[in-house]
Amino acid sequence: MNLTLDVLYKSNLLGVFKLFSATVAFFIFAFCSKRQFHIPAFKYLKLFALTMGLWDMLEGIFYLTPNASHLPFIALLFYLVIPFTSLTFFYYCFTYVFPNKRKLLRKLYLLTILPCITVIMIVIPPLQRFFIIFPGDVILNPLRDTTRLYQPWFYVHTYYSYAIVIAGSMLLLYRIIRPGNTNPIQCLLINIASLTFIGANAYNVFFDTDKILFLFPFLTIFCINIYFWTLYFDETERTIYSSQGNFVDTLKFPIIVLNKKNYIIFMNPQAEEVTTLKLGDVISPTHYHDSFPDFIPHSFEGSHFENHDFFSTNLILIHKKTGYFYYLHDHPIYSPDNKKTEMGKMLILITISAFNAFFKELEQKAFIDTQSNCYNRRYLELKQNEFQAQEFLPFSLIICDLDNLKLVNDTFGHGEGDTYIDQCVQQIYSSVRKTDFVFRFGGDEFLIMLPNTPQEIAEKICENISSKAENLKNNYPFHVGISVGSSTATTFPFNMNELVADADRSMYENKKERKSR
Repeated sequence: MNLTLDVLYKSNLLGVFKLFSATVAFFIFAFCSKRQFHIPAFKYLKLFALTMGLWDMLEGIFYLTPNASHLPFIALLFYLVIPFTSLTFFYYCFTYVFPNKRKLLRKLYLLTILPCITVIMIVIPPLQRFFIIFPGDVILNPLRDTTRLYQPWFYVHTYYSYAIVIAGSMLLLYRIIRPGNTNPIQCLLINIASLTFIGANAYNVFFDTDKILFLFPFLTIFCINIYFWTLYFDETERTIYSSQGNFVDTLKFPIIVLNKKNYIIFMNPQAEEVTTLKLGDVISPTHYHDSFPDFIPHSFEGSHFENHDFFSTNLILIHKKTGYFYYLHDHPIYSPDNKKTEMGKMLILITISAFNAFFKELEQKAFIDTQSNCYNRRYLELKQNEFQAQEFLPFSLIICDLDNLKLVNDTFGHGEGDTYIDQCVQQIYSSVRKTDFVFRFGGDEFLIMLPNTPQEIAEKICENISSKAENLKNNYPFHVGISVGSSTATTFPFNMNELVADADRSMYENKKERKSR
């Protein structure tokens, strides 16, 4: 039976509205995808906008389709999307309320099992009859649900979806009443938008009416915009985002983020492990020593921290259970839009062992040659200035040159050349003392600084290096080993460059002597 002109007009008009709503949802999805938002909730808001956009787009096509025989196929398509719309909304709500509960969030991915079963039932024709039936002998009216007959699994899917959405709304209600919440208005708006949409959808499904169908496109636009803009302008989330912009996630120290009112708004898992503090607790910046019940203050200087540079806080805490010492560091968080506007604070607890390991790692990256594990030329310059400014007399230098390194590389490859370097470095380190400094001076040259070392001892070390390197001879069909030369300064001040030049000349004399053997 043909549709009446009134029904056809309403159907086409609703289809246009649905496509417009889908366009808005896709725009928000594209915007969230293009911008790098580090707020966890944005990830699921993006997915929610995508699923809502697909839902509205397919429904728009459904209402605009002139051929009624295509309606069942199109209906099945948007039923593939609907199960995941409620899930993405729930994950958005969860990450909005608990942005740092990543382990629990991963467990909640189990909620996708039932929607996946729904999808399987839809795409496998024999199973479709348990979800929905499209009889061919009824009036095909896209504005009413007379084009389809719902089956038991449809109601399982429907009630499950509503339960998921209501659970998300309850999480948002919890955030409103949670202590330390700085944005109850935003949360209230999100809840109003959600409950309005849920109520309208439930009324349409269970009462089979077309009276409010025209509200849905506008409700979708309203809801998605509320979700997006409240999150975009959320002070708490922007503070957390800014804090993450200042320090990378690779810092595995306990981190606590405070808002302007000194409420805790974020704690990483490490902070949760070492403290009994929770979100919403107040930490006084003038009484940090009293704000951490799990710690005993070891030293406290000053009642307020004027200097906000990193590692500026003079407070050391002792953990009551473990006995570990912690530095407490106070760092301001500035608005990404205005670097002068302080949005809150970040507190970082660093164990003394971790503190030392952190700087040791920095030293490794800055001053160590990665191939040989000797000091590099950058550190050589620092030590050179240090030894020239102070008296370490007598001060000796040794220069080592790896014989025929280029020939080893050309004959056996650079892998074997690296092995040759490692073997030579081992011989050098086995000959020097703990007080000596070994630097990689060039590709095949190494320099050793020997403070407070007379010439006789320097020459003895040269002999040890040269004799130990003779053990490498049998590994290659040509001459290998280490040529050495030394020089010693006995008066202060001395010229480091001249001392290096003297040691270099001595090394070349040793190399000529070794070749003549």
